[in-house]
Amino acid sequence: MRQRRHPRAERTRRTSRARWALGLLLALLLTAMTTAVQPLNATANDPANDPGSSFYIRASGNEFLAYSRIIRLQHSGAANGTLIGTFEHASKDGTASDFVIRTSKDDGRTWKTLTTLNDPLKGENHPSDQFWQPFLFELPEKMGEFPAGTLLLTGNIAPSEKVRTDFVLWRSTDHGAHWTFQSILQTGGGSVGAPHGGSGIWEPFLTVDGAGRLAMYFSDERREPEYAQIIAHMVSNDGGVTWSARPAVPGGLSTGAWYHLTVKAVGCTLTVTGRPSGSPAKPVGFAYQDPDCSFTRGAIGVRDQAGTASWRHLTVTRSG
Repeated sequence: MRQRRHPRAERTRRTSRARWALGLLLALLLTAMTTAVQPLNATANDPANDPGSSFYIRASGNEFLAYSRIIRLQHSGAANGTLIGTFEHASKDGTASDFVIRTSKDDGRTWKTLTTLNDPLKGENHPSDQFWQPFLFELPEKMGEFPAGTLLLTGNIAPSEKVRTDFVLWRSTDHGAHWTFQSILQTGGGSVGAPHGGSGIWEPFLTVDGAGRLAMYFSDERREPEYAQIIAHMVSNDGGVTWSARPAVPGGLSTGAWYHLTVKAVGCTLTVTGRPSGSPAKPVGFAYQDPDCSFTRGAIGVRDQAGTASWRHLTVTRSG
């Protein structure tokens, strides 16, 4: 005869097993969470856990330092991983300043100066006491005659007299040890006499656009009083030796303007027309024809010409 278990004892055993299973599950979850938040190959000696030394220390109170730029080489062969950096640098007493080029080969634990770049411009208010808004860029691939790994540095030489701003471009082919002055890329006014407090050019940024060209974007106050400031850009097809004054846009569309776009697909021809926002002007645009009428399904992608904005897709299907 099978012995009958007491219901309370059975519930106690079930509760005990459930608590044990819950405890094991929580232990496993905590272990998984602890494992998940651990950095890969983390050790006490990782550079991220080491405060390191200062990027740069002023030699005297006469030096003014502001925002810095640091890149890690990625297209330079054996030099990959090296940090190259510089920063805004000015002299408070009006004497000549420079860009200081610094480097680290141990992930920022220690830094040393590679070289300094002096003002290559001549004339009134030069050499400048203010070197502003540097931007470092490593070519990711061969552009023109320059191989991948070539370094570019552009910066704004803006004397404290506030009457002129110049974007200057330097180039290095030995990982920042030596630099060659390339050219003046753009020239603007300063902050004297403009309706909104400035007619200068500011903050140059270098990148590769969607067409594979070297591109520079910057803030431009030279169209005052129509605009207080616009985001302008220019492009180069030869690695920065020559530059467009302003990239052409097909069909009469202008840069720096918002448009209401109309996209039509008629047969095998795509037509894009645009009218400036809020303007009664006649629409302008351009057309693309698929000569073989080969597409049966697809998408029209619309974005800015430089290729930096997100695509806006319109579905296209062939009918008839």
